[in-house]
Amino acid sequence: MPLPGKGLLRRVLPAPLPKHTEERLKLAANCLQAIALALFGTVLIVPHFNASFVVSIEDRTAATAVMGVSEVLAFYLLGFIPTSTTP
Repeated sequence: MPLPGKGLLRRVLPAPLPKHTEERLKLAANCLQAIALALFGTVLIVPHFNASFVVSIEDRTAATAVMGVSEVLAFYLLGFIPTSTTP
């Protein structure tokens, strides 16, 4: 006898993904996080150590916005990967 509510649970939870799809999602998320980290280092850290590398406030604002969007997209992609229910 099937469990009550199992059909609803199947509709709510994501279907299991093939392994190669999970790996591609992880790769895309890793690329987005690498972009955010590179922008963080280039725009916000390097100008403190190199006086000849000047970044305007508009460029810093735009880079911060791109970093935020990149991180949000990375976490969004990682949300498609189902986790195991056992700890």
